[in-house]
Amino acid sequence: MVYGRATVHPVTESHPCLIQEARKPLYGLGKYTAEELCKVYYRDREVPATIFRFWWAFGDTISGRHLRDLVKKALNHQPLEMVRGAGGAFLTMTDLGKAMDLVLTKQGTSGQVYNVGSLFLTWEEIGGMIIRLTNAKSSIDLIPSEQWKGPAFLNEVWDLSWDKAERELGYTPEGTREQMRSQLSNALQACVTQVIKEGK
Repeated sequence: MVYGRATVHPVTESHPCLIQEARKPLYGLGKYTAEELCKVYYRDREVPATIFRFWWAFGDTISGRHLRDLVKKALNHQPLEMVRGAGGAFLTMTDLGKAMDLVLTKQGTSGQVYNVGSLFLTWEEIGGMIIRLTNAKSSIDLIPSEQWKGPAFLNEVWDLSWDKAERELGYTPEGTREQMRSQLSNALQACVTQVIKEGK
């Protein structure tokens, strides 16, 4: 959110913070202010602080209003509308924990900002998972970005680069792409189960 709007891809830590152009500017400003306070405390009071930026972390389950809306549509066998190519870098809780451990053992990480992620997935891929998990007869309708009239969140590309974290911390995601997709599928299944339970 602190990047505001992705102007180059992939998104690195040097990307400008275009908070006024964020989908939720006040929300982005809150996050950016928290980051700046951490930097001030590190600089002025020597409180060690390292900042992680990530798009969407998940563990045994995953949630979010737009994701749940897609699940509800699939359960009703309605079409799932997606913007071609839109998506983001998902982060497993295992990888987030690994990044934290690395920061605690490396020198020179205080005051630094690191993107972290596990794998990039498009909404089309997520929609396919949801359809399989719900046994839906839904279709995936791909819409060009410039014609999209749905939630702005589903029309963004957040392909965060974690090259800096790999270079300076030795960070790499745990597992193969297919293993991480499987973890996300399990988390989505828990989300589907919860949506069904709440609908009864």
